[in-house]
Amino acid sequence: DGIRDSSTSRGLGIWIPRWDKQDENLQHRQEENIYGPTIGQTGSSTRLELIAWLVVLSKPIRTMYATDSAAMLCKAKQLLEKAATRQECRSRGKKYKEGCPFKKPWGLQTDGDLWELAWEAINSRGVRNQDLRKVKGHATEEDVQAGKSNDYDRNGNERSDTNADLG
Repeated sequence: DGIRDSSTSRGLGIWIPRWDKQDENLQHRQEENIYGPTIGQTGSSTRLELIAWLVVLSKPIRTMYATDSAAMLCKAKQLLEKAATRQECRSRGKKYKEGCPFKKPWGLQTDGDLWELAWEAINSRGVRNQDLRKVKGHATEEDVQAGKSNDYDRNGNERSDTNADLG
C-alpha cells in the first residue's frame, strides 16, 4: 500500500514498494527508488512533490500515492474530484466545461504547467486508477507510539527522504 514521495532542498525522492502478483495483469516487481534534482529557481517543495506524483502517474500501475505535503495533497484531491465529476457528466451525456476545471486558467495558477499535466494524466488513466493520502513527514518513534504515524509510513517516508537527498 502506498508509494512514498519526498522533497528536500537537494531534490525529489520516490520509493515504490515491491508488490506481489494479485491478478493476471500485474507482474511481480521489485521496489523502485527514484530521485531527481531540484529544477531551476521554482523548485519549491510543492512543485517537487507534484513532479514526483507526475512520475508515478506515468507508471502503468494503479497507485495509492502517499505524501507528506498537505498543499499538494489538497489540490490533487480536488483534481481527482473534478475529474470524477467530469467522467460522470460525460457518462450521462451531460455537458461539462472542458479545459481547466478551476476558475483561473492553468497559466495563472502556481505550478499551473504541472497541474495541467496532472489533469491530463488523471483523465487519460481513469479517475479510479489512482488515489492519494497524507503521511506524517519526519515521523519519530514517539509519533508512532502516539498513533500519528505507523512504522510502514515512517519507514517509507524516510526512504523517500533518502532518495531526495540523492537528487
